Amino acid sequence: MLIFNADALTPLPDTRVWAQTVSVIPGRDYVFGYWLSNCYPYAPAQLQCSINGTAIGTASAPSGESGVWHEVSYSWNSGDSVTAAISLRDVRRAWDGDDFAVDDLSFSALTLVVDIDIKPGSYPNAVNLGSHGVIPVAILSGDGFDATMVDPGSVVLAGAGVEIRGKSDKYMAHEEDVNNDDLVDLVVQVATENLDPEMLQSGYAVVTGNTYDGQSIKGSDEITIVPQQ
Repeated sequence: MLIFNADALTPLPDTRVWAQTVSVIPGRDYVFGYWLSNCYPYAPAQLQCSINGTAIGTASAPSGESGVWHEVSYSWNSGDSVTAAISLRDVRRAWDGDDFAVDDLSFSALTLVVDIDIKPGSYPNAVNLGSHGVIPVAILSGDGFDATMVDPGSVVLAGAGVEIRGKSDKYMAHEEDVNNDDLVDLVVQVATENLDPEMLQSGYAVVTGNTYDGQSIKGSDEITIVPQQ
């Protein structure tokens, strides 16, 4: 946690509260966030966030009693940029007050929600947790998303990773147009016995993973546990 005793005398170019430059992937959506609290009952701080010199938002600390935390977050698209120079500046500039705390700063790529199909071609998607087979899971390509760019080694279904063929180091995954939309999808095989039953109680199974260039993905599909518990 950073605690600041701000003032109105510091020259404008040096009003940065915090700054850091990080690498980003062009054309990717990111979110920057932090928590802000007031440390004095008067003139609550106002922090302006900028990335690569462009202001993307200003947040005020909670007024009144100190110790009340406010969560702040902004979305940002990297466009053609390969780095993000992030900064927070104090724009309140008060003689009395303007004392504040900042905590839990974070910057990460937004998770892309994708369509998946557990056991393509079947409904309901029955899952027998007592079996020793595998479950096919299709990660579907869509508008602007190429499922074949997903790393099979990163895919996890309800706590279980993709199976490996025999004693090789190759994952049980192949490319196929599962839903006949002329887009190639990725189909992976997950061992039923490795599924975490606690993650299936909602009636849905969640798939997570990453593309080869680092984009996080997430999708879910309805499942039915058999026999009934």
